Amino acid sequence: MSLNTHEREMYFRFRNEIDSYVLPILIENGAIFKRIEIRKQLVGYLMVIDGYIDGLFVSPGYRREGLGKKAVMEYIQEYGLPERLHIVNTNKVAKKFWHSIFKMRMLEKNEIDTLWEIEGLK
Repeated sequence: MSLNTHEREMYFRFRNEIDSYVLPILIENGAIFKRIEIRKQLVGYLMVIDGYIDGLFVSPGYRREGLGKKAVMEYIQEYGLPERLHIVNTNKVAKKFWHSIFKMRMLEKNEIDTLWEIEGLK
């Protein structure tokens, strides 16, 4: 299914409202939100909730500069290895990225994504 421009804008407004409400609650309850910055400008984030990597995002103009990996390694230095993560099956870039950092064991796979247990660093 493809979204038209109006539907896409509505979706992102809705996500923004939900995220602005949910993020403070997650952080209040122990989620770790690591900012990825360049010259004090937010260009991405790493979110870890109860040992689960919930999300890693780097703005498109800043990708392939090692910022995501740096954020993950800083997280590990401060908090230790995360326990698990989901990778969307169709996201080949994410698969390659996470498998370049971690030794992982597949726990569960469905038609949308795969749950991985993180066993260590490569």
